[in-house]
Parts: sequence; structure tokens; C-alpha cells
Amino acid sequence: MSVHKILAHRSSPIEYMNTNWFIYPENIDAQNLLSNELNIQRATAQVLINRGIKTPEAARKFLSPDISNIPDPYLLPDMDKAVIRIIDAIKNNEKIAIYGDYDVDGLTSTALMVRYLRSLGNDPVICIPDRITEGYGMHLSAIDRLKKQSVNLIITVDCGSKAYKEIRHAKNCGMDVVVTDHHEVGDIADDIILLNTKRPDFKHGDRDVAGCTVAFFLVLAIEAKLNKNGILKQLNENLDLLALATIADVVPLKGINRTIVKLGLDAAANSLKHGIRCLIKSCGIKDNVKIKTFEVAYKLAPRINAAGRLGSALKSLDLLLTDDKKTAENIVEELYRLNSERQVLEKAVLEEAEEMIKAGGFLEKPAMVLAGNGWHPGVIGIVASKLVDRYFLPTAIISLKEDSAKGSLRSVSGVNVMNVLNRCSDLLLHYGGHAEAAGVTIELSNINQFRDRFEKTCEELYPEKISSKIKIDAVLKPQDITMNLAKEMDMLEPFGVGNPEPLFYSNEFVVSSFRIVGKNHLKMRLSCPGYHGDIDAIGFTLGDKTVSRGDCIEAIFTPQINEWNGFMSLQLKIKDLKCLK
Repeated sequence: MSVHKILAHRSSPIEYMNTNWFIYPENIDAQNLLSNELNIQRATAQVLINRGIKTPEAARKFLSPDISNIPDPYLLPDMDKAVIRIIDAIKNNEKIAIYGDYDVDGLTSTALMVRYLRSLGNDPVICIPDRITEGYGMHLSAIDRLKKQSVNLIITVDCGSKAYKEIRHAKNCGMDVVVTDHHEVGDIADDIILLNTKRPDFKHGDRDVAGCTVAFFLVLAIEAKLNKNGILKQLNENLDLLALATIADVVPLKGINRTIVKLGLDAAANSLKHGIRCLIKSCGIKDNVKIKTFEVAYKLAPRINAAGRLGSALKSLDLLLTDDKKTAENIVEELYRLNSERQVLEKAVLEEAEEMIKAGGFLEKPAMVLAGNGWHPGVIGIVASKLVDRYFLPTAIISLKEDSAKGSLRSVSGVNVMNVLNRCSDLLLHYGGHAEAAGVTIELSNINQFRDRFEKTCEELYPEKISSKIKIDAVLKPQDITMNLAKEMDMLEPFGVGNPEPLFYSNEFVVSSFRIVGKNHLKMRLSCPGYHGDIDAIGFTLGDKTVSRGDCIEAIFTPQINEWNGFMSLQLKIKDLKCLK
């Protein structure tokens, strides 16, 4: 059958679509309302509808977030107690310690609090646990060290919500503790000051935020209490840190998180911090160029994390705190080296894990628990994330040692891994995290029992079949694929969890030409009946797809604006495709 006869029979996309693809149902009435009120394409309106945005007012807030979306920090329970205690410590020149974490969220949170306290004349002690020798969270030995340094007040950032024993120990040593965190909480004791949006009694704002955002709420509350009128100044100075934390910690890009990232990416591109500017430059991002979530997630964040994964996270913290350009440049060079080393280690663990999966029938189970000797604990979290992306199963990667093991877990949408771990707590020495990611410490003798319990609990708590279908926002005709639509896609950024990059479907493409470029990327020119000229298309990592000149294809794609040497053109970023024979 000829190309034109095949295309002429494309009356219903559902009839020809890949079974792994799913199209959202159309909402014509809401489409018309949003399209007319906001003067946007109907396809763009449908994307907003698919994200739960169905009124013009909600759409305007989504498309143009501003600082008015920042909530009153005093809505967070215990905020008044925290502010009073910290201000007293500052006025009395008490020694304050900031107890953070070794990942991007923890380091940006620490930098934010240290910078702010220094601006108030208090130079705090910094305590960041070692990922390899200590692991996540508060530790009794670290508290003993702080006591020897005459610390009076500990402020935690991105940790501490379940550290009851450690907090009690600190109190017994004469130190007060203010916890700022965003991880899941347990029972809340009356004598613990706990700032956490996951508290069940917090009902006035977004619950899923980065730990850095909770720390920032504390800064805003202190600023308001001191009547310094510097809230806008604090926002402008810290938006870059907040955006890094929010993207790196993969929290939903909705509400306050969207506002932070939308404004923070612009702030990062023009950051006043030498460390962030040098880091951006080292990643090949030009000055004053709009930074996107992709650059943060896959270029900036991995380098910040590299120090804590393979050595001391204090190196990355120094980068976020330094006011010296030369120091920043030297640190960035070191982080580049460490990140390259991390990539080698990660590749080795991933390959070994893949061999286990092929040999062990893990894909037939509701979840995966893989354990290996010699797996570097600094990279197992990344490996878990990559396996979740490939196989869409909750995954635990465990690094075995002589007497105990450390594991990193990553989950899929709709499966709260902390709920699962709560059912396995008797088998664990330590655990903590949130719905999408967690860490565990476990005795070697309990690993097999943990694997069985973890798999069984995933199946019991989440019996519905986990779907790996690609979700398509709308079906497009060739005449709908325009530069205006691509520009409107830019308006929907930033993309991430909670606001995925829009995907569209069409089955009216014909391959005019194709070639493989870069690392297995499929570059094509596509024609459509009734469409003037060809459209450029790029399918990243799709070089293994078999296509020929003249093939009719159906494809899932995102319209984009491709800029090259000052010239702008329409390009389709292909997510998946299938030849129609």
C-alpha cells in the first residue's frame, strides 16, 4: 500500500497506537474556556487540563508564578518556638551548630542557614555526616563532638525528624535542638521543636517541598520577627540555592516548588555566588543563558553530589559558601574529577546489577532488592534511580560490608517506599527518607528476609498493576505542529515530577531522511501530508530504532524551538516511534 493510502486510513489513533502508549481523554469544554481566556493553543490548554489546571485563574497562576505564592512561614507548627530560641541564641552570642546532610538538598540548606547566621553576626559550627563512615542523619558521636566544641544550640537542616534518641542525647548534654526537615515524621514529642511540612498538623500549604525550602521558611520567619524588612532581599539572595535543592531532590514542581524553580533558574543564571557561577561555567552553560531543569538535574547537581559520594561533602559546601573566585574555580576542578570517578564506579555497579537482573528473574516480581559486595555506597542511589527508570519497579540497591550493609531505595509514582519500610522496620538497624527515596542500614543476616518482606509488602499495599505506559497529552494534526505551539511549551516550564514535559501523538509522519548522531541519537527529517516543507526531529538514544527513507511512522514527541547560531527553527523531540507497515 502506498504512503498516501496508509495515511488516508489513519482515522483513529487508538486503533494503531503502541499498547505502551496512553492518551489522556479530551476535555473540549475546558479546552475552549482556557484557549479563549488565555489566548493559547487548544493543545496547550489540554496539557494544563491534564495537570489538573482547569480554570483561567489557576492557569494564570501556573503560567506566571510570583513571590506572592510564598506562604506565611508562621503557618508551620513550632515556628514561633524556633524563632524565639534562635534569636535568643544570637542575642546572647551562643554557639550555634548547623547539622546538615551530604546531598544537594542538605548542602544548599546548610549554606543558606550559615550565610544567614553570619549576616546576623553569628558564625556557626558546621556538621555534615560522612556518607561512607556514618550515613544519613544525626549521630550520637557527632553530638558528642559538638558538645566538646561548646555548642549550645543545634539547628538541623534536611534531617532530624526521627532522630529522637539523638535529640534526647543532645538535650542531656545541655544543647537545645531545632529540627528543620521535609522527611516523613513519626510521633511528635511535645518538647521537640520540629519544623516539617510533613507534620500531620500542617494544613496550610504544600507538604512536598525540599528541605532547603523549610530552612528558608525559618529564615523568613526570623527576618520578620527582627523587623529587618529584608524578606525580599533574602528571597533574591537564596532563590538559586532553593532551585538547586528543589530540582535535585525531585519534589513535585507544583505550587511553591514551581514558583521557586521558575524564579530560581533565572536567579542561578545570574547568581551573585562565585561558586554557582563557576559551576555553571564548568558545565558548558554560557553566561546569562536560560538554565533548564535538565542542566541542574544532570550537570550541576551530580557535581555537587560527587564530593559527598566519594569523599567529604564539605568540599561542595565550601563551593556554595566561598566569596573568592579563585577558590571556587579550584573546587569546581576537583568536583569535575570526582564526578568523572563517580561515573566509572556507577557504570561498574550498574552493569553488575543488570547481570543479576537477567539471571535472577527479578522482573517477574513486584519490586527488586539487589545486593552486591564491593558496591560503592556513594553510587548505589544513582543506580537504583536508573533501574527504576528502566524497569518501573520499586528498587533497593544494597552495598554489602563485613558486618552490615547500607542500601538506597528509589520508588515509582504511587508507591510510597516509606510505607513499605515501616512494615520492615524490625529487620532494619536504621532507615529514613520520603515517599520516592529512602536509605537503610541492615544486618547481613537479614537481607534475604528483608527482600521477601519488601517484595510482599509492595504487592500487598499497592496491588494495582504498576503501569509503565507513556502518557500522551493530545493527538495533533500536522497543521497543529507550529512554532507558536513550541513557544507555548516553553511557557509550561520548568518540567519535572508533577509537571512532566508535554507529549503529543501523530501518525501522519513520513521519513524523508535519517542518520545516527552523537551517542546513538536518531536524527530525522519528517514530512506530513499538507504540511509545507520538512520538520527536523531528534530521538535521543533511539538510534536502535529501525527506520528507512519513505517509512510511515507514528510518534510521540514534544515540539521545541531549536536555536543555532542565532537562527530559530521548529524541532520535534521524539520520545518513541513505531513504523506503520
